[in-house]
Amino acid sequence: MSDEGDPFFFEYLLNSVSLVPLLDAARELDGVEFLHGTRQQMMQFSFVKGEPALRVCLEWAATCDLQDVRKALGEQQLAAIRAWTCTPLCYILCFKLRSPSRTLASVKRVLPYARLMFEGLHALPERYIFQDGTLYRAETGAMKTWDSKMYPGGSFGFYAPTSFSRDPAVLKNFKEEEVRTVFILHGASGWILDDFSGYTEQEVLVESVCFVEVIAAEMFDASHRDVLMGEIKQGLHRVEGRVRPGVELLEGSQVKKYEAESYRKWQEVQQRKLDDRAEVMTGLEFDPFTDEEWVAKGKMVPKKDKERKMSLLGKGAFMSTFRKKGKLSAISKDVRRYAVKVVERENMESLGITEKDVRQEARTLGLMRHKHVTRYYGWEESEEEFGIVMEIAQGKKPCATGPRRGLQESLSRRANYWRLCCRCPVPWNTSTCKASCTATSRRTTSSSRIPRVTGLCVSRWPTLESRRCCPRSQDPPRC
Repeated sequence: MSDEGDPFFFEYLLNSVSLVPLLDAARELDGVEFLHGTRQQMMQFSFVKGEPALRVCLEWAATCDLQDVRKALGEQQLAAIRAWTCTPLCYILCFKLRSPSRTLASVKRVLPYARLMFEGLHALPERYIFQDGTLYRAETGAMKTWDSKMYPGGSFGFYAPTSFSRDPAVLKNFKEEEVRTVFILHGASGWILDDFSGYTEQEVLVESVCFVEVIAAEMFDASHRDVLMGEIKQGLHRVEGRVRPGVELLEGSQVKKYEAESYRKWQEVQQRKLDDRAEVMTGLEFDPFTDEEWVAKGKMVPKKDKERKMSLLGKGAFMSTFRKKGKLSAISKDVRRYAVKVVERENMESLGITEKDVRQEARTLGLMRHKHVTRYYGWEESEEEFGIVMEIAQGKKPCATGPRRGLQESLSRRANYWRLCCRCPVPWNTSTCKASCTATSRRTTSSSRIPRVTGLCVSRWPTLESRRCCPRSQDPPRC
């Protein structure tokens, strides 16, 4: 349990302690040191000083108008939820569960209160469950692993119960902080605590473990345009993401079921968008090079099938790329150039590649939107061939001693890094290593979460199993 990303069996731990009244659970925490979230300083909990506030919570639980809730939960559990919103117990519980150095002994003292509160949360009526919405949170400071986690497609997690708000206005309270982090979560679910809190911040408690898939992340340092313009104060870290199903530490949680359902619906919507975007393009024509351009490339002008052969941009293992021209859509007037990766259906059968594989590559390319990634437009097909229509990279040919050399050195360093991850004993620039690593990846790709996309060399990346020896800060290259 030395790493913050390695959740432990919380339910088992909760069941190992007896259910005790709120005051007894708080008495167990006497003398515990914790980080106070508002004051941002280490403090020591004193039961004597905190007892009056806890008795106010018990009195509220016994006299509040929430009779159906009190009957379903019990006064002690209801008071424990109230104590989360207005006493330091929330900071103590989060600090102990989020600590990278946590052990069974270090979390043992917070378990009685945690069990009391979670039993109350799981007994709440369904009207207190926030489903599939957007939540906001701001924190003082920024995580040390920001650069390695906060990028589109990356992920991070909340490993302790964490409070968010449905109201984005709460973020203004952190506007003047030197270093601060703003979280915006979509597709989130949690427990609505408005009726149990003395504050008006529209609090929603997100249950751990909550994993988030990053959509966008931005760090506003001194060189950021908005900081230079004076629009935003330096030090802001902002991340926006979508909640995906996390580890269910407590069996039978309704919140976790809604999280999974929300993520499944979102995936279906994304797939439909991909299917709609992947349109069939017609009317494309070969766009051959001139005789002078073709000869300058060091090639002889063909006598037959000149238009097709002189449109060739490159050729791979089973796909050829041609330069073609045509309109992006039927209503467009502009004629544009495209790079079309073409595979013959006969070759597909002999190589064991189906049309479904090629369409899957097209959908994967459609997900990649970046200024350094060629854009995907659609596909074209005929009885003999199937083609993927992409943006053509316009520009000058790189010189042999300029950027190209630097690129080759960079790729060589990266390839040798992956060779070390694969534990391959020979250098990458030998055919032996290429064959060895490729064969290894083919044997393990079926059980790996890394997709093997035809024509994109993804199959040569190490699998998740072979990456376990690598430091977390050295993730695979990102598109």
